[in-house]
Amino acid sequence: MRVLAFFITTPLILFAFDSSTLVHADDTETDAEASFFTLASRYEEAVETFEKTVLKSRGIDRADRSLVNRFDIAAGRLTKAAKKPRSINQLYYRLKDVLKLQAEVEDRFFTKYALNRDLFNCWQRLDFQMILFWNKYVVEVENPNQSNTVQRLGTSNARRNRYFQFDDLPASLRAAPVGTIIDPRFPSDRFSRDTTPQ
Repeated sequence: MRVLAFFITTPLILFAFDSSTLVHADDTETDAEASFFTLASRYEEAVETFEKTVLKSRGIDRADRSLVNRFDIAAGRLTKAAKKPRSINQLYYRLKDVLKLQAEVEDRFFTKYALNRDLFNCWQRLDFQMILFWNKYVVEVENPNQSNTVQRLGTSNARRNRYFQFDDLPASLRAAPVGTIIDPRFPSDRFSRDTTPQ
């Protein structure tokens, strides 16, 4: 009986001890097979939550609120484009708009304001959802036919040259070479930039 009790209680102890790691591991495993539309919808929802939190926060300039509103609209357009993931061209242009706006919002908010806890948590969720979407995008660009062939990173091809041309990237995507998968479980240097006033 003692041995049986040990096996029953051990998983509960492990879950209580490290539940945050288990949740993140579970999320990444289920999201690996998620569709573009599902991932884009989750990202759009995270952007909407961030915008609502910005609107509730005092001390944020009107121009910055307007920037976040444009960001939210762009995220909605990305979700619409993600309904037809085989049209990678349209998806690329929508993603390009979103990434530029995410980088702009990130630069503005993390260098101009001391964020409150709610804003920071919303941003982390938003950033995490973009990493999951980005990874799906990288796989689609690199291997559109879903074959069992891989290419070496750095190998030039027209598709890669075409669909990895971005004006700007958020810090979490800047941390790795363009076109590489990013592990969302580990922190990057996304919040370590120099914020000394110029």
